Amino acid sequence: MDPAAWARRRAARERKVSGGLAGLDMFLQDLVRDGLAHAAARPYTDWDTQAARLVDAQVPGAARQTRRIPELLGDPAALLAHLAQLHLLCEAWARREKLEAEQQADLRAALGFP
Repeated sequence: MDPAAWARRRAARERKVSGGLAGLDMFLQDLVRDGLAHAAARPYTDWDTQAARLVDAQVPGAARQTRRIPELLGDPAALLAHLAQLHLLCEAWARREKLEAEQQADLRAALGFP
């Protein structure tokens, strides 16, 4: 495999992932700002659309976690913990260069990298 081509593909994927997770983080902030009590009133398409964007951004692990949100709407503590975990994934990705190699590998696995 050509190392330069591999590096270009990796950089392109990381840009996609960064964009997808930035969008997810904004979605989470909007969700919290609107109030978690109002989350149940959102149509299912809100969750599905956000998950589809994450799939397009090549972040299937975060997409799976986003699709789980509707099942947690009846349990505020579990919902808040789940949203916090998603937010931490977004924050960790933004700071991945500061993580040790093992932590980066864990992050990539959580996000659904092969």
